[in-house]
Amino acid sequence: MAAYVTTTFTVNMLQGSCKAKFEQLSEREFAQQLKELMETALVIPAVGHENTAQLLKRKLGITRELFNRRNLSIEPGEVVFVAVPKFRPPESREFTDEEIAGAAFTYWRVTIY
Repeated sequence: MAAYVTTTFTVNMLQGSCKAKFEQLSEREFAQQLKELMETALVIPAVGHENTAQLLKRKLGITRELFNRRNLSIEPGEVVFVAVPKFRPPESREFTDEEIAGAAFTYWRVTIY
């Protein structure tokens, strides 16, 4: 089983028809489940902005690199850990360190069937 860590999730990441289960997690649950999975399974980092990846590493207590700008192609049986920033700048751009440091996140575990 592969798992991914990202800050976004869209149906364009899926390979065809499937079902998805969305579970909202606390920051502590998210970090714990992610750390446990990193010990036993293939976890693919897919956070597309380096400053966001660095902040998440600090917030979650993870030493492994999370920055990896890539397209995802998720199959049934895989899991996506999504840390979604709860703010939106007025225009499409990369967030500043200050914006990210002050941001709250919502955390999701998305299991694909």
